[in-house]
Amino acid sequence: MKSAARTRLELLGVAAPAALAIGWIFWSLNDFEERLTHALIDARASATAHQVEVRVDQCLRAVAAVRGYISAAPPTDPSGFRAFLSSANLIDSDVIGIGWNPRVTDAERAEFERRARAFDPGFEIRVRDPELGAMRAPRRDVYFPTLYGVPPPPTQGIDSGSVASLRDLLERARDTGNPQISAPFALLAPSPNSAVVVVFTPVYRGVPTSLDARRAQLLGYVGGALKVGSLVASFQGEDRALDMEIWDETEPTQPQVLFSPEPQGRSRGAGEPVVVELSIPGRHWVARFRATPRLIRSASSLSSFPLAGGAVASLFFIVLLVQRYVAIVRHAREISAHSEEMRRAIHRFESVIESSPSGVLMVDSGGTIRLSNARIDAMFGYERSALLGQPVDLLVPPSIRGNHAALRDSFFAKPEMRWLGVGRELYGTHRSGRLFPVEVGLAPLHAEEGPMVLATIVDVTERKRAAERLEQHQQELRRSNAELEQFAYVASHDLQEPLRKVASFCTLIERKYGDRLDDEGRTYIRFAVDGAARMRALIQDLLAFSRAGSGELRTTPVRCEMALRAALDALSTQIDESHARISFEALPTVMAEPTQLTQLFQNLLSNAIKYRSHATPEIHVRCVEQARHWVISVSDNGIGIAPAFHERVFGVFKRLHTREKYSGTGIGLAICRRVVERFGGRIWVESQEGAGATFHFSLPRAVAGQEKDEAQSSEGGAHVG
Repeated sequence: MKSAARTRLELLGVAAPAALAIGWIFWSLNDFEERLTHALIDARASATAHQVEVRVDQCLRAVAAVRGYISAAPPTDPSGFRAFLSSANLIDSDVIGIGWNPRVTDAERAEFERRARAFDPGFEIRVRDPELGAMRAPRRDVYFPTLYGVPPPPTQGIDSGSVASLRDLLERARDTGNPQISAPFALLAPSPNSAVVVVFTPVYRGVPTSLDARRAQLLGYVGGALKVGSLVASFQGEDRALDMEIWDETEPTQPQVLFSPEPQGRSRGAGEPVVVELSIPGRHWVARFRATPRLIRSASSLSSFPLAGGAVASLFFIVLLVQRYVAIVRHAREISAHSEEMRRAIHRFESVIESSPSGVLMVDSGGTIRLSNARIDAMFGYERSALLGQPVDLLVPPSIRGNHAALRDSFFAKPEMRWLGVGRELYGTHRSGRLFPVEVGLAPLHAEEGPMVLATIVDVTERKRAAERLEQHQQELRRSNAELEQFAYVASHDLQEPLRKVASFCTLIERKYGDRLDDEGRTYIRFAVDGAARMRALIQDLLAFSRAGSGELRTTPVRCEMALRAALDALSTQIDESHARISFEALPTVMAEPTQLTQLFQNLLSNAIKYRSHATPEIHVRCVEQARHWVISVSDNGIGIAPAFHERVFGVFKRLHTREKYSGTGIGLAICRRVVERFGGRIWVESQEGAGATFHFSLPRAVAGQEKDEAQSSEGGAHVG
């Protein structure tokens, strides 16, 4: 009995330490697994957060590409806009829509809506009332309506400037020149667990260099709609080990959910979240990650396993080690898959840079070249990638290298997009030492290594040569035109005297010898007198046409109403005889020459009276304000002009009717065109045969501070006749 008891004590003495050892092994393994799981969660969270930042950046680049397209050539109809977006493949599951919101002043509104109805018959600038829905926008100084959208958005025609949540966003985008992202935007009907945000990037006329210039040169905004849920789904599969929520905490007291795997922000994950702040321009986005039940169950399998005997415990211990190994390999493969996606994204970015027709260069704040594409190397004559790590001063003309570091420091002190070489001479230095003209665009970048500048360089050698050839041809043309004008002036002046003599002597012959001539002879004399008179009228009109384009141009602020009243005084007899009724609205002050502006009005009014129908002539003069011009219109109820002859009527000596039906030489409208183009405007006609005509002409606005036309502030115009 004692022997058996001793044996049991010995076995207990061995089993107890073994059980403790196995328990310690399991505890250590469980602690290791827990730490490994946390490390994997952190790595996975960081990789996923980076993917979100990359996708948002790609969306911003898509909107920026549309801005470049509109800056280069603003579209005139939706088809061109759609064709560009289709060819550039800019609409996808992330960017669910892109639109163009031009700047429209209240004075331009009526004309803007009329043109928009050419492709959208029901178009008008609207606002969205919470109770009444979309309705016509009340009057404002400036509107930013959605004009073109792909696909056609529910905000078509909606004035973005009237939306309270967007107003500050638009102003920040305008003043900074950078894209701005909104908070969740309710007008675009988000899904229950995914918000839609909008991005607005400003489009300017030219390249503004200051805050005031940005405000004055704003043309409008390109808007893009991003669905955050689609953005996440593009790289996160269904069988995910982590649940992610994205919140907008730009307003700390009012955080808003942007994406959640479950509606209303209820994540199915458990445990304390891993929080990662996202680098999103202008916003404070936060991603919160939690392990899903699948990952929790997998991680807890070791700690829930009961302690057992030595052999069985060892077997299960080995099995569990194999399971953990398999799980670790699976996690490693998932991380590898994300790394592969990042590698492909980087490859796509590099492909875009390499295939760019412009040279692309990235330089750090110390002036060292960190990236260059093939076009840069070819442009400056270096072997591929030979410029990497070299100072950028190699590419700068020797004459300014000493000052280039200070210029670079000033850029990094105030980093903003700039375009250099426009309006001034800028040169690059070829490896051979040859200088060649360039234009350079600069854009600031923020990289892990520190601030960078991305330079886009264009060799404009051929453009400058073409410009020089064009200038040479223009000088020759100006000289030739001057000689022709001088010849026309001299010829018309010298020819009038012989014609006067011919007409005078024919008249004397008729008076003195008229009784001796038969009817045929008197008819011949009348033909000669009439021909001389018509020739004299042609020569006088030719002289007027020559004078309209000769001499030094000296424009001053001119009140259109004063010039119009002077024209009406000159035409008073014609107005009285035809009983014409002429009315006009408040007219502006423009940059012109008073005498020629009066002649312009006189010719247009005279034509409107001459080419009248059987009805009493009714003529109306009005104006429309545009960005840099006034468009003045003269409308009548006359016989009209067929569309096929809209351009022909402005030709010299071009007539649409016989002299017997309508008198004149056919040079009046040619003089009008010459006067208007001399002032920097253009003239055109809108008319249908039998339905009257409207002649429009544009003239530059008077310089700010010089517009003293009281008629602009009056409620109406005047009536004559």
